Amino acid sequence: MAKEGEQFWIEDGELCHKTVRMFKSKEVSRGEKALRRFERELEAYLNKADVEFSIGDFSFRYINVERYGKTLKEELRQRLQIPFLPDTHSYYDLIDDIAPLTLISFHKRKIPKAEAFDAKKAKVSVFGWLLKKYPQAVIIPEFGIGGGSYAKTSIVDMAVFDTKRMIFVEIKAENDTYARVAKQLEISALNADEVWLAIYEAKSIPKEIHENVGILSLLGNGKTKVIRKAKPFKHDGAWVGHIWTNEWQDAFSGIKGHSKWVKNQREGLEGLVSMGLKILGKKARQFTIDMWRARYQNEFVWRRDHFLDGDTEKAHVKRGGQRNEYDYWKHCKDRYGTSSVLCCRPVLSDHAPTGFQFPNIEPRPTVKTFLQIAKERKANGL
Repeated sequence: MAKEGEQFWIEDGELCHKTVRMFKSKEVSRGEKALRRFERELEAYLNKADVEFSIGDFSFRYINVERYGKTLKEELRQRLQIPFLPDTHSYYDLIDDIAPLTLISFHKRKIPKAEAFDAKKAKVSVFGWLLKKYPQAVIIPEFGIGGGSYAKTSIVDMAVFDTKRMIFVEIKAENDTYARVAKQLEISALNADEVWLAIYEAKSIPKEIHENVGILSLLGNGKTKVIRKAKPFKHDGAWVGHIWTNEWQDAFSGIKGHSKWVKNQREGLEGLVSMGLKILGKKARQFTIDMWRARYQNEFVWRRDHFLDGDTEKAHVKRGGQRNEYDYWKHCKDRYGTSSVLCCRPVLSDHAPTGFQFPNIEPRPTVKTFLQIAKERKANGL
Protein backbone atom coordinates (compact mmCIF):
# COMPACT_ATOMS: atom_id res chain seq x y z
CA MET A 1 0.00 0.00 0.00
CA ALA A 2 1.11 3.57 -0.67
CA LYS A 3 2.60 5.64 2.15
CA GLU A 4 0.11 8.42 1.43
CA GLY A 5 -3.27 8.38 -0.27
CA GLU A 6 -6.38 6.21 -0.16
CA GLN A 7 -5.82 2.75 1.28
CA PHE A 8 -8.28 -0.15 1.07
CA TRP A 9 -8.03 -3.66 2.49
CA ILE A 10 -10.14 -6.65 3.52
CA GLU A 11 -10.36 -7.39 7.25
CA ASP A 12 -12.58 -10.18 8.63
CA GLY A 13 -14.40 -10.33 5.30
CA GLU A 14 -15.21 -6.59 5.36
CA LEU A 15 -13.87 -3.81 3.15
CA CYS A 16 -11.91 -1.18 5.11
CA HIS A 17 -10.60 2.24 4.10
CA LYS A 18 -8.48 5.06 5.48
CA THR A 19 -7.00 8.24 4.07
CA VAL A 20 -3.32 8.66 4.87
CA ARG A 21 -1.96 12.19 4.86
CA MET A 22 1.00 13.79 6.57
CA PHE A 23 0.04 15.35 9.94
CA LYS A 24 -3.49 13.92 9.67
CA SER A 25 -5.14 11.26 11.84
CA LYS A 26 -5.85 7.94 10.19
CA GLU A 27 -9.57 7.26 10.67
CA VAL A 28 -10.71 3.84 9.47
CA SER A 29 -14.11 3.40 7.82
CA ARG A 30 -15.73 0.03 7.15
CA GLY A 31 -18.58 -1.61 5.28
CA GLU A 32 -20.92 0.55 3.21
CA LYS A 33 -19.02 3.77 3.93
CA ALA A 34 -15.75 2.24 2.73
CA LEU A 35 -17.50 0.80 -0.34
CA ARG A 36 -18.91 4.22 -1.31
CA ARG A 37 -15.43 5.75 -1.04
CA PHE A 38 -14.01 2.90 -3.10
CA GLU A 39 -16.59 3.55 -5.83
CA ARG A 40 -15.64 7.24 -5.87
CA GLU A 41 -11.99 6.33 -6.27
CA LEU A 42 -12.88 4.11 -9.22
CA GLU A 43 -14.67 7.04 -10.84
CA ALA A 44 -11.45 9.05 -10.56
CA TYR A 45 -9.79 6.61 -12.93
CA LEU A 46 -12.35 6.99 -15.72
CA ASN A 47 -9.97 9.05 -17.81
CA LYS A 48 -7.20 6.48 -17.52
CA ALA A 49 -6.99 3.70 -20.07
CA ASP A 50 -5.90 0.73 -17.94
CA VAL A 51 -5.52 0.56 -14.17
CA GLU A 52 -4.73 -2.44 -11.96
CA PHE A 53 -6.07 -2.82 -8.41
CA SER A 54 -5.17 -5.32 -5.72
CA ILE A 55 -6.98 -5.97 -2.42
CA GLY A 56 -5.46 -8.85 -0.51
CA ASP A 57 -5.55 -11.95 -2.72
CA PHE A 58 -8.10 -10.36 -5.05
CA SER A 59 -6.90 -8.29 -8.01
CA PHE A 60 -8.61 -6.83 -11.04
CA ARG A 61 -8.08 -4.45 -13.94
CA TYR A 62 -10.19 -1.45 -14.84
CA ILE A 63 -10.33 -0.81 -18.59
CA ASN A 64 -11.93 2.28 -20.07
CA VAL A 65 -13.03 1.74 -23.67
CA GLU A 66 -15.12 4.23 -25.63
CA ARG A 67 -16.21 1.77 -28.31
CA TYR A 68 -19.18 -0.50 -29.00
CA GLY A 69 -19.91 -3.79 -30.79
CA LYS A 70 -17.06 -5.41 -32.75
CA THR A 71 -14.69 -2.51 -32.13
CA LEU A 72 -15.20 -3.00 -28.40
CA LYS A 73 -14.31 -6.70 -28.64
CA GLU A 74 -11.24 -5.91 -30.72
CA GLU A 75 -10.08 -3.30 -28.24
CA LEU A 76 -10.53 -5.73 -25.36
CA ARG A 77 -8.70 -8.46 -27.29
CA GLN A 78 -5.70 -6.18 -27.72
CA ARG A 79 -5.75 -4.92 -24.13
CA LEU A 80 -6.04 -8.47 -22.72
CA GLN A 81 -3.48 -9.84 -25.22
CA ILE A 82 -5.70 -12.54 -26.70
CA PRO A 83 -4.03 -13.86 -29.91
CA PHE A 84 -7.21 -14.40 -31.93
CA LEU A 85 -10.91 -13.71 -31.41
CA PRO A 86 -13.44 -14.84 -34.09
CA ASP A 87 -16.27 -12.46 -34.95
CA THR A 88 -18.79 -15.09 -33.87
CA HIS A 89 -17.49 -15.08 -30.28
CA SER A 90 -19.78 -13.61 -27.66
CA TYR A 91 -18.69 -11.86 -24.50
CA TYR A 92 -19.06 -15.17 -22.67
CA ASP A 93 -16.72 -16.86 -25.17
CA LEU A 94 -14.28 -14.03 -24.55
CA ILE A 95 -14.32 -14.82 -20.82
CA ASP A 96 -13.66 -18.53 -21.50
CA ASP A 97 -10.70 -17.67 -23.73
CA ILE A 98 -8.98 -15.71 -20.98
CA ALA A 99 -9.45 -17.98 -17.96
CA PRO A 100 -12.35 -20.07 -16.60
CA LEU A 101 -12.06 -18.45 -13.17
CA THR A 102 -11.88 -14.86 -14.43
CA LEU A 103 -14.91 -12.60 -14.02
CA ILE A 104 -15.43 -9.79 -16.51
CA SER A 105 -18.07 -7.13 -15.89
CA PHE A 106 -19.18 -4.87 -18.75
CA HIS A 107 -20.60 -1.51 -17.71
CA LYS A 108 -21.92 0.91 -20.30
CA ARG A 109 -21.56 4.49 -19.10
CA LYS A 110 -23.37 7.25 -20.94
CA ILE A 111 -21.14 10.26 -21.45
CA PRO A 112 -23.15 13.40 -20.57
CA LYS A 113 -23.66 15.97 -23.29
CA ALA A 114 -22.05 19.34 -22.71
CA GLU A 115 -25.36 21.15 -23.31
CA ALA A 116 -27.64 18.49 -21.86
CA PHE A 117 -30.84 19.35 -19.97
CA ASP A 118 -29.28 18.49 -16.60
CA ALA A 119 -30.78 18.12 -13.13
CA LYS A 120 -30.36 21.82 -12.30
CA LYS A 121 -32.35 22.95 -15.33
CA ALA A 122 -34.95 20.27 -14.66
CA LYS A 123 -35.46 21.34 -11.03
CA VAL A 124 -35.75 25.00 -12.01
CA SER A 125 -38.47 24.13 -14.56
CA VAL A 126 -40.37 21.99 -12.07
CA PHE A 127 -40.08 24.64 -9.33
CA GLY A 128 -41.60 27.28 -11.63
CA TRP A 129 -44.41 24.92 -12.65
CA LEU A 130 -45.20 24.08 -9.02
CA LEU A 131 -45.36 27.76 -8.05
CA LYS A 132 -48.15 28.28 -10.59
CA LYS A 133 -50.01 25.03 -9.90
CA TYR A 134 -49.95 25.29 -6.08
CA PRO A 135 -49.86 29.05 -5.26
CA GLN A 136 -50.61 28.52 -1.53
CA ALA A 137 -48.11 25.70 -1.02
CA VAL A 138 -44.67 25.51 0.59
CA ILE A 139 -42.20 23.92 -1.86
CA ILE A 140 -38.89 22.41 -0.75
CA PRO A 141 -36.24 20.52 -2.80
CA GLU A 142 -34.38 17.45 -1.53
CA PHE A 143 -36.83 16.50 1.22
CA GLY A 144 -36.03 13.42 3.31
CA ILE A 145 -38.94 11.07 3.92
CA GLY A 146 -39.31 9.51 7.35
CA GLY A 147 -36.45 11.16 9.21
CA GLY A 148 -33.38 9.53 10.75
CA SER A 149 -31.38 7.00 8.71
CA TYR A 150 -34.41 6.35 6.48
CA ALA A 151 -34.40 9.96 5.28
CA LYS A 152 -30.80 9.64 4.13
CA THR A 153 -31.73 6.98 1.57
CA SER A 154 -35.19 8.26 0.58
CA ILE A 155 -34.96 11.77 -0.80
CA VAL A 156 -37.76 13.43 -2.76
CA ASP A 157 -36.60 15.83 -5.47
CA MET A 158 -39.44 18.28 -4.77
CA ALA A 159 -41.85 18.19 -1.81
CA VAL A 160 -44.99 20.34 -1.92
CA PHE A 161 -46.96 21.04 1.26
CA ASP A 162 -50.29 22.51 0.26
CA THR A 163 -52.88 23.63 2.79
CA LYS A 164 -54.66 20.24 2.89
CA ARG A 165 -52.34 17.78 1.13
CA MET A 166 -48.74 16.94 0.29
CA ILE A 167 -47.36 16.32 -3.19
CA PHE A 168 -44.02 14.67 -4.05
CA VAL A 169 -42.24 15.05 -7.40
CA GLU A 170 -39.47 12.81 -8.74
CA ILE A 171 -37.38 14.40 -11.50
CA LYS A 172 -35.47 12.64 -14.27
CA ALA A 173 -33.24 14.88 -16.38
CA GLU A 174 -31.87 14.10 -19.85
CA ASN A 175 -28.92 12.00 -18.64
CA ASP A 176 -30.73 10.25 -15.77
CA THR A 177 -31.66 6.57 -15.85
CA TYR A 178 -34.93 4.92 -14.75
CA ALA A 179 -33.30 2.08 -12.82
CA ARG A 180 -34.65 3.21 -9.41
CA VAL A 181 -37.66 5.26 -10.44
CA ALA A 182 -40.27 2.56 -9.68
CA LYS A 183 -38.98 2.12 -6.11
CA GLN A 184 -38.70 5.88 -5.59
CA LEU A 185 -42.30 6.44 -6.67
CA GLU A 186 -43.48 3.53 -4.52
CA ILE A 187 -41.93 5.10 -1.40
CA SER A 188 -43.38 8.51 -2.31
CA ALA A 189 -46.86 7.01 -2.73
CA LEU A 190 -46.72 5.65 0.84
CA ASN A 191 -46.61 9.23 2.15
CA ALA A 192 -47.91 11.72 -0.41
CA ASP A 193 -51.47 12.45 -1.50
CA GLU A 194 -50.24 13.08 -5.06
CA VAL A 195 -47.11 11.85 -6.83
CA TRP A 196 -45.65 13.27 -10.04
CA LEU A 197 -42.85 12.06 -12.29
CA ALA A 198 -41.14 14.81 -14.30
CA ILE A 199 -39.33 13.41 -17.37
CA TYR A 200 -37.23 15.19 -19.95
CA GLU A 201 -39.28 15.31 -23.19
CA ALA A 202 -41.46 12.36 -22.15
CA LYS A 203 -42.59 10.51 -25.28
CA SER A 204 -43.85 7.37 -23.55
CA ILE A 205 -44.79 6.36 -20.02
CA PRO A 206 -42.71 3.55 -18.46
CA LYS A 207 -44.83 0.44 -17.91
CA GLU A 208 -43.87 0.02 -14.26
CA ILE A 209 -45.24 3.44 -13.29
CA HIS A 210 -48.45 3.33 -11.23
CA GLU A 211 -51.52 4.68 -13.02
CA ASN A 212 -52.11 7.26 -10.26
CA VAL A 213 -48.72 8.89 -10.82
CA GLY A 214 -48.89 12.08 -12.87
CA ILE A 215 -46.45 12.53 -15.77
CA LEU A 216 -44.90 15.93 -16.49
CA SER A 217 -42.81 16.43 -19.62
CA LEU A 218 -39.84 18.80 -19.34
CA LEU A 219 -39.24 20.50 -22.68
CA GLY A 220 -35.84 21.64 -23.84
CA ASN A 221 -36.89 25.30 -23.92
CA GLY A 222 -37.59 25.27 -20.17
CA LYS A 223 -41.37 24.89 -20.51
CA THR A 224 -43.45 22.00 -19.19
CA LYS A 225 -46.36 19.92 -20.48
CA VAL A 226 -48.69 17.66 -18.49
CA ILE A 227 -48.87 14.24 -20.17
CA ARG A 228 -51.05 12.60 -17.52
CA LYS A 229 -52.77 14.14 -14.51
CA ALA A 230 -52.04 12.71 -11.05
CA LYS A 231 -54.74 10.85 -9.17
CA PRO A 232 -54.85 10.94 -5.35
CA PHE A 233 -53.49 8.15 -3.17
CA LYS A 234 -55.66 7.33 -0.15
CA HIS A 235 -54.03 7.44 3.29
CA ASP A 236 -55.03 6.95 6.90
CA GLY A 237 -55.71 10.28 8.59
CA ALA A 238 -54.02 9.01 11.77
CA TRP A 239 -50.63 8.87 10.00
CA VAL A 240 -48.02 11.20 11.47
CA GLY A 241 -44.77 12.11 9.74
CA HIS A 242 -41.37 12.84 11.24
CA ILE A 243 -41.79 15.80 13.59
CA TRP A 244 -38.78 16.91 15.58
CA THR A 245 -38.62 16.54 19.36
CA ASN A 246 -38.54 20.29 20.01
CA GLU A 247 -41.54 20.74 17.69
CA TRP A 248 -43.56 18.20 19.69
CA GLN A 249 -42.56 19.84 22.97
CA ASP A 250 -43.66 23.26 21.73
CA ALA A 251 -46.87 21.78 20.31
CA PHE A 252 -47.98 20.64 23.79
CA SER A 253 -47.77 24.19 25.14
CA GLY A 254 -51.18 25.62 26.01
CA ILE A 255 -52.43 22.38 27.57
CA LYS A 256 -52.61 22.48 31.38
CA GLY A 257 -49.82 20.48 32.98
CA HIS A 258 -47.81 20.10 29.76
CA SER A 259 -44.53 21.38 31.19
CA LYS A 260 -44.43 18.87 34.06
CA TRP A 261 -45.47 15.93 31.86
CA VAL A 262 -42.97 16.72 29.06
CA LYS A 263 -40.18 17.03 31.62
CA ASN A 264 -40.95 13.81 33.52
CA GLN A 265 -42.04 11.42 30.74
CA ARG A 266 -39.29 8.84 30.11
CA GLU A 267 -40.08 7.54 26.61
CA GLY A 268 -38.43 10.39 24.72
CA LEU A 269 -39.68 11.14 21.22
CA GLU A 270 -41.80 7.96 21.10
CA GLY A 271 -43.71 9.09 24.18
CA LEU A 272 -44.36 12.51 22.65
CA VAL A 273 -45.59 10.96 19.39
CA SER A 274 -47.83 8.47 21.21
CA MET A 275 -49.50 11.19 23.29
CA GLY A 276 -49.82 13.44 20.24
CA LEU A 277 -51.62 10.69 18.31
CA LYS A 278 -54.04 10.16 21.21
CA ILE A 279 -54.98 13.82 21.08
CA LEU A 280 -55.07 14.18 17.28
CA GLY A 281 -56.63 10.91 16.13
CA LYS A 282 -57.62 11.23 12.45
CA LYS A 283 -56.29 14.80 12.39
CA ALA A 284 -52.67 13.65 12.72
CA ARG A 285 -51.95 13.78 8.99
CA GLN A 286 -53.22 17.34 8.65
CA PHE A 287 -51.22 18.27 11.77
CA THR A 288 -48.06 16.91 10.11
CA ILE A 289 -48.71 18.95 6.95
CA ASP A 290 -49.25 22.09 9.03
CA MET A 291 -46.06 21.43 11.00
CA TRP A 292 -43.96 20.90 7.87
CA ARG A 293 -45.43 24.04 6.28
CA ALA A 294 -44.46 26.06 9.35
CA ARG A 295 -41.00 24.45 9.53
CA TYR A 296 -40.04 25.25 5.93
CA GLN A 297 -42.02 28.44 5.25
CA ASN A 298 -39.07 30.84 5.68
CA GLU A 299 -36.81 28.69 3.52
CA PHE A 300 -39.47 28.50 0.80
CA VAL A 301 -40.12 32.24 0.83
CA TRP A 302 -36.37 32.83 0.51
CA ARG A 303 -36.19 30.44 -2.48
CA ARG A 304 -39.38 31.76 -4.10
CA ASP A 305 -38.40 35.42 -3.88
CA HIS A 306 -34.93 34.80 -5.29
CA PHE A 307 -36.46 32.71 -8.08
CA LEU A 308 -38.94 35.43 -9.01
CA ASP A 309 -36.11 38.00 -8.87
CA GLY A 310 -34.20 35.99 -11.49
CA ASP A 311 -31.80 34.04 -9.23
CA THR A 312 -32.99 30.57 -10.26
CA GLU A 313 -30.03 28.87 -8.57
CA LYS A 314 -31.75 29.29 -5.19
CA ALA A 315 -34.73 27.21 -6.37
CA HIS A 316 -32.92 23.87 -6.35
CA VAL A 317 -29.69 24.19 -4.36
CA LYS A 318 -29.63 21.98 -1.26
CA ARG A 319 -29.11 23.95 1.96
CA GLY A 320 -29.18 22.04 5.21
CA GLY A 321 -28.40 22.78 8.84
CA GLN A 322 -29.16 25.58 11.24
CA ARG A 323 -26.43 27.83 9.80
CA ASN A 324 -28.84 28.86 7.04
CA GLU A 325 -31.82 29.55 9.28
CA TYR A 326 -30.68 33.12 9.92
CA ASP A 327 -30.57 33.81 6.15
CA TYR A 328 -34.22 32.77 5.81
CA TRP A 329 -35.35 34.62 8.94
CA LYS A 330 -33.54 37.85 8.01
CA HIS A 331 -34.89 37.77 4.45
CA CYS A 332 -38.50 37.46 5.67
CA LYS A 333 -37.98 40.06 8.39
CA ASP A 334 -36.41 42.60 6.01
CA ARG A 335 -38.89 42.12 3.16
CA TYR A 336 -42.15 41.38 4.98
CA GLY A 337 -41.54 42.62 8.52
CA THR A 338 -42.37 39.23 10.06
CA SER A 339 -40.85 35.76 10.30
CA SER A 340 -44.22 34.00 9.86
CA VAL A 341 -45.12 34.95 6.31
CA LEU A 342 -47.45 32.07 5.41
CA CYS A 343 -48.50 30.25 8.58
CA CYS A 344 -47.78 29.67 12.26
CA ARG A 345 -46.69 26.44 13.94
CA PRO A 346 -49.70 24.35 14.98
CA VAL A 347 -50.40 23.54 18.63
CA LEU A 348 -52.16 20.54 20.18
CA SER A 349 -54.33 22.69 22.44
CA ASP A 350 -56.53 23.38 19.40
CA HIS A 351 -57.30 19.65 19.16
CA ALA A 352 -57.31 18.48 22.78
CA PRO A 353 -60.79 17.64 24.17
CA THR A 354 -62.27 19.79 26.92
CA GLY A 355 -60.89 18.84 30.31
CA PHE A 356 -57.94 16.86 28.90
CA GLN A 357 -55.39 15.90 31.53
CA PHE A 358 -51.96 14.30 31.22
CA PRO A 359 -51.41 11.01 33.07
CA ASN A 360 -49.66 11.27 36.42
CA ILE A 361 -45.96 10.52 36.20
CA GLU A 362 -43.58 10.26 39.13
CA PRO A 363 -40.93 12.99 38.99
CA ARG A 364 -37.54 11.92 37.75
CA PRO A 365 -35.13 11.07 40.60
CA THR A 366 -32.75 13.90 41.38
CA VAL A 367 -29.21 13.08 40.31
CA LYS A 368 -26.60 14.75 42.48
CA THR A 369 -23.59 16.27 40.82
CA PHE A 370 -20.05 15.49 41.91
CA LEU A 371 -19.77 18.96 43.47
CA GLN A 372 -22.95 18.44 45.53
CA ILE A 373 -21.71 15.09 46.81
CA ALA A 374 -18.35 16.63 47.71
CA LYS A 375 -20.05 19.42 49.67
CA GLU A 376 -22.22 16.92 51.59
CA ARG A 377 -19.22 14.79 52.47
CA LYS A 378 -17.36 17.86 53.67
CA ALA A 379 -20.32 18.99 55.77
CA ASN A 380 -20.52 15.54 57.36
CA GLY A 381 -16.82 15.54 58.12
CA LEU A 382 -16.02 12.73 55.69
